[in-house]
Amino acid sequence: MYMIISPSIFSTGNLTTLSRFESHFSRSDVDLKYFSPEDFSKHKCPLYSLNRFAKANQVVGVVLIHAFKSGRILECKCKYNCEPRFKYGIIFGGTDLNVDVNDPLKLKVMKMCLLNSKFNLCFTQSLKEKCEALLKDPRMKKTVVYPQAVDYSLFKYVDIPRSVAVLPKSVVFVLPCSIRPVKDPLLVLEWIAKLRLKFLIDIRLLIIGPVVDKSYFQTFTEKIDSVLMSPTALECYIAMQDGHRPNLNRKSGLRERGEPKAYPSLDFPKDTDVIKRWMSNENGNFIQYIPPIDPQKFYSLMRNDVFFSFINSSVSEGMSSAILEAMAVGIPVLARGIAGNTSVIKHRKNGLLFGSERQFLHVCELLLSNSFLRESIIRSAKSTIKKHHSPQKEAEFYFDLFEQTFMLC
Repeated sequence: MYMIISPSIFSTGNLTTLSRFESHFSRSDVDLKYFSPEDFSKHKCPLYSLNRFAKANQVVGVVLIHAFKSGRILECKCKYNCEPRFKYGIIFGGTDLNVDVNDPLKLKVMKMCLLNSKFNLCFTQSLKEKCEALLKDPRMKKTVVYPQAVDYSLFKYVDIPRSVAVLPKSVVFVLPCSIRPVKDPLLVLEWIAKLRLKFLIDIRLLIIGPVVDKSYFQTFTEKIDSVLMSPTALECYIAMQDGHRPNLNRKSGLRERGEPKAYPSLDFPKDTDVIKRWMSNENGNFIQYIPPIDPQKFYSLMRNDVFFSFINSSVSEGMSSAILEAMAVGIPVLARGIAGNTSVIKHRKNGLLFGSERQFLHVCELLLSNSFLRESIIRSAKSTIKKHHSPQKEAEFYFDLFEQTFMLC
């Protein structure tokens, strides 16, 4: 049996990777189980508990996704001076190398894990270079690079053309991300209001994902309120209604027929109906946050032309699964020009990059006004996914890697 240990926050890139791995191995009748570090935290020494589990279940190899969040399970916290009694490898997530390395205590844990790992894998060359520079040690195994793939259910759409020659009635930009500083969803809120005012059409932003940082979520919701009630938003409403001043005397936007507030409670029903109701209400908030829904339901929205464009505003990324998924189904991507994104997105080829408000408004204007460019980006993005992000090829790579690492060495 193989084990994968990963932080298991609902609807994140880690969970997407886990789901894909499960598909890979189940298709080949290989026994693979995945766990979170918390599954072994009942014992005061998680490593002791993990060693016992691995022995009892004849575990061949363990894969740790995220060098700190999962890697810390390898620290002994008891009097027996435990060491891992199993072979293991590490897959970097992105946050570990981009953020956690700046914390000396976290860096110490990561270095400890890497010294005895059988392989270290990064999704991009830039992450590999950062890993080797920051964690340089002659005892560390060679770091390999292999890009993420997309879900099997989405990969089949790379050969299906998608046309957006005509703008939809509601132009919906979607920003799927966990609500925490490193994803920086605050970045584009005011910019969307300015974009609406410039074009005077129904441009909306849907933000969807789990709340990871509750204090940041408070800041996030306050900013949504501020933008919805801003002079820019008011001016746009008046202009779009031919000078008739709308009723904006409310805190969180107009709501009809059970439509949610701009940021509903976190136990809000996880289905697609709420998104459809929001889109069908012409007076709906132009910025809407929704807690995460089932990934397959979200994929169905992506495939059915609900979203005009995809936004990634992250401060750092490993390789964004969500970007790859959007490219596969033909949703043009607007991505912040950081290393993890530029490893996939080539500006004006298979997506659009931005680094400032001016650049963001410019690339949005290009996308809204140039149908030829939209069609070209979609075709090129699909070609990129087909060539470099096939789930079948990814499965073959990991089968070989696991066999060579855990069975032969």
